[in-house]
Amino acid sequence: MEIFTTPEFNKLLKTLTKPKYSKIYGTIKKEIDGFFSDYSSFDQVWQKNYMLYENAYIRINKVRLENELQHSGKSGGFRMIIICDKRTGTIGLLYLYPKTGPLRMESTNLDFAKNLVKNYSEVKAAGLLEKYSFEKNNNI
Repeated sequence: MEIFTTPEFNKLLKTLTKPKYSKIYGTIKKEIDGFFSDYSSFDQVWQKNYMLYENAYIRINKVRLENELQHSGKSGGFRMIIICDKRTGTIGLLYLYPKTGPLRMESTNLDFAKNLVKNYSEVKAAGLLEKYSFEKNNNI
């Protein structure tokens, strides 16, 4: 399974990992890595249960991630919107947001997800996707 990120996702991840937010969102990279450690095959990620959209080959999932620093479990943690492409066995990380804190976002809808997919298609066609790199040291 290959995992790719969009420039938008990378920008959001960079914002959430800025030093001024480290006491609020400092475990986000660890949470993402932990998700892909727990769900290490494409089929496991494909079957993840909060689906926003699906057709025969593509599935858009909203993944709930915990925020250890907020002690709120997954409900008050992070949301990661991903696209799974069954034809290629690849995962695209589209969007990331916290449910709590100063950068919180309440929710997304299908139109929002469709715009993310459109952006993903354009970025992919332009060759701007980046391969996701896992943290070498998850101790934060």
